[in-house]
Amino acid sequence: MAGVYFQTDKLDESIDINAPFANFIATIPGFGGLAPYLPLSFKSGVLAGRKHLFDLWIVRWNVTDDLRFNAGLRGKRVTKDFVGTLHYGTSSQLYGGFTPIPAALEPLWAVTGEGLPGTQNVSQRYHALMPSAGAVSAEPCDDAVLHLQQGIQGGGIQRLGPTSAPRIWSSGPEQCQRG
Repeated sequence: MAGVYFQTDKLDESIDINAPFANFIATIPGFGGLAPYLPLSFKSGVLAGRKHLFDLWIVRWNVTDDLRFNAGLRGKRVTKDFVGTLHYGTSSQLYGGFTPIPAALEPLWAVTGEGLPGTQNVSQRYHALMPSAGAVSAEPCDDAVLHLQQGIQGGGIQRLGPTSAPRIWSSGPEQCQRG
């Protein structure tokens, strides 16, 4: 028996946020250059995608009516990509209306806690071959069952903000033995 499975997904998000409550920052010495660009607005964007490709090969041999052997090989390829952006500006209206400010002034708005402006790219690639084997006895009084599988989980990318450092985790091989 053989099989192939492919899955893909994509997240494309762009948010304009107006923050007039942060206008006081322009009154702090050294930040007066921001006064013409009030109210504060920022644009946060995320583009994330995943692709999974799995293939499966299984061979079964019925030695007798009561004894069966299985052997298999699974392949897994996973690609994960993340692009985060953050830009500061001003707003021309109460909701939405993002207007960029000069790039040299953008880092001043970073004191709001959203992070430094810019773009961040992160990619992960995983691939693995995972064997499996087994022997089963069909006799009702026999407890002769042996099964071995090995797999892998790819891990992922988790973010707190579009340009803050993402938390990346990896999972090693998952193993399951029954007998």
